[in-house]
Amino acid sequence: MSPPYRAETWEALQAWKAQAFFISRDVFSVVWALALAGVGAWAAMHGRRGAVNMAATFGEIHFYTQWFERLSATPEMVIAAGVIAVAIAFALWQYNQRQGVVVAA
Repeated sequence: MSPPYRAETWEALQAWKAQAFFISRDVFSVVWALALAGVGAWAAMHGRRGAVNMAATFGEIHFYTQWFERLSATPEMVIAAGVIAVAIAFALWQYNQRQGVVVAA
């Protein structure tokens, strides 16, 4: 079976796709964080606890990915990240308690 494109046409198409669909990782990180914050805020205003929990979970994963990418994983950074994780978990637990969700310990 012959390829659908000639080799030079295929290479030109691949080069175009690589440039046309490129988003820098910094731009993607900021847009993703803003999207998660927006979804979380919208969900909180409309009483959508599942969406709030989803946005918080993905937001925390994104936060830690960026935290350890930008700041190296020194012992102090790991301890600080753990303290922040506990604070976020406690805040989310309090939010769910206020909204009438019983979370098993």
